[in-house]
Amino acid sequence: MRGVCPSGPGHLCPYRQGLHRRVGLILPSFYTALEYGGAFGVSTLFLVLPPLMVWKERYGDEASPLMTRPMVPFGKLSLMSMWKAAGALILEQGAEKLGVLDKISEFASHIQS
Repeated sequence: MRGVCPSGPGHLCPYRQGLHRRVGLILPSFYTALEYGGAFGVSTLFLVLPPLMVWKERYGDEASPLMTRPMVPFGKLSLMSMWKAAGALILEQGAEKLGVLDKISEFASHIQS
């Protein structure tokens, strides 16, 4: 019975529980890397790739006539606006992670006073 925990099926093995915590204690930058990877990986996966797949299917080199009406109206305009929104969100996340937004707010408050 390979892969079954000694405490029985349906239970997580003790050595598997808290693995991320132990790695985080040994390598403090692990959490930072996980945070960056999660933020930008999920953004790419759910914000950039779907419009890219639709674009490739509709307007790619081997584009064939569509069998059904498109679910996203307005053609290229809507796909480009999705990319623009995705790019803005990804840039905003990057600026927040780098601390650029904090510096801008500090600078703005310094100018006002």
